[in-house]
Amino acid sequence: MNTLHLHPLLFGTLLTAFPCAASPVEINQANHTFIDALVSEGVLSPTQADHVLARLREDSMRQAEVTPTAPAPQRLRFFGDLRFRFEDRNMSYQDNPSGRDEQSRYRLRLRGGATYQLSDHWSIALRLDTGKAANTSNVDFGNNTRRDGFGLNVGVATVLFEMPELAGVFDRSRFWIGKHHLPFFTTGIAGFWNVGDVTGEGLSQELRATNVLGDWDLTLRGGEYLQRVRQFAGEGGKRTEIDYLLMAQAEFSNQSANDGVVTGFKLAPTFVTFLASDHPGLPSGDAFIETDAADGANYNDLASFILPAELAFRIGRHSAAVFATFGHNFEGRSRARRFLPPGAEITSAMSNFYNAGIRLGAPGRRGASITAEYRYIGAGAHTGALNHPDFNGGRNNARGPALSASFAFTDYLVSTVSYFRSSAVTSEAGGFLSTGGTSSDGLGFRRYETLQLDLQVKF
Repeated sequence: MNTLHLHPLLFGTLLTAFPCAASPVEINQANHTFIDALVSEGVLSPTQADHVLARLREDSMRQAEVTPTAPAPQRLRFFGDLRFRFEDRNMSYQDNPSGRDEQSRYRLRLRGGATYQLSDHWSIALRLDTGKAANTSNVDFGNNTRRDGFGLNVGVATVLFEMPELAGVFDRSRFWIGKHHLPFFTTGIAGFWNVGDVTGEGLSQELRATNVLGDWDLTLRGGEYLQRVRQFAGEGGKRTEIDYLLMAQAEFSNQSANDGVVTGFKLAPTFVTFLASDHPGLPSGDAFIETDAADGANYNDLASFILPAELAFRIGRHSAAVFATFGHNFEGRSRARRFLPPGAEITSAMSNFYNAGIRLGAPGRRGASITAEYRYIGAGAHTGALNHPDFNGGRNNARGPALSASFAFTDYLVSTVSYFRSSAVTSEAGGFLSTGGTSSDGLGFRRYETLQLDLQVKF
């Protein structure tokens, strides 16, 4: 038997000539000519040539398994934004219609993080934010210059898995696990039924199929999030209770961009519900039902159908859109009953919420943009866990306008003026119930006005 011997220097030269990151297809097609030339010149025998090609294919396959798809500097990306805000708020309460509170404050929001591309399909993201609230990252200036007021907290910590094709139907699929932004379509200023600053803790899915019906695309989204995990002492020892937020959305869209202007229609039927249970046998100190009009931690009586829609069109060289959302909570009567005083009339309108508005320009792009909308939220229609915190303090039982105008001087410097005004839909002489009856804030607002002046720097 003849054993093939190839000089190590010659073999090393050949490996250098053919990059290890090349695919087997590239080796067979693009480089086979060079091997043939070496055989023709007598440098390699046909057997040696076959051996070299086999070795190159083996090395390329091995390198493909361990070599990242891009150099490390390209796989690591940093991002962030810094926003300065002046805010003025005026409020009157259900239990004291003649009284009025005014608050002016200077605020800061700092968010910064990084994404790292592990492979073609896997990536991780981490973002640190100022603030501790669930639906905003703002903190106030003027805390006696104390440094601990600007502490950073984990705003996003997630793993993302992406596939370009799935089941021969979807041409893009994405799956999140961890703490991340909710990937659902919403309308309005900073989000109407799903405020943009909210991050979920759990799982999200998104599957997109293009041209499923002519030029219409279909995007399916799902989300399963942990809202609260608590322990209660009961018979036989402690037990754990977990409150969940579940969301599902099917978005139909024929929108497309031409010269940076988006045109077309988008419609996204959505279902949102809390998965939790009442426990009447619990001690009064651990009562599961919370009667707070703020409603940011009450995970019962929500089973909502929501229909956001948007029609985008062109005005000259500029983009514009009209949008609207209608939502109905099938458990709205029970939800409203938590907050209204005993004997108050419960109506079907308390289960509804909606908005309608118009947008001129494209927020986030250079130049000016203006958005104006009207909002209505019934007393039992939605949840403070998802409501916009600057419209009626994030509470239900509100109606009124919301306005925003922004100007992007550059891609990284944006100024914005926003104004929110709301009044109570239902005004009860007894006010709204509050937790323990100690906070007038918990009784619900009769009027609520917010003016914000922002300067944001992106990096």
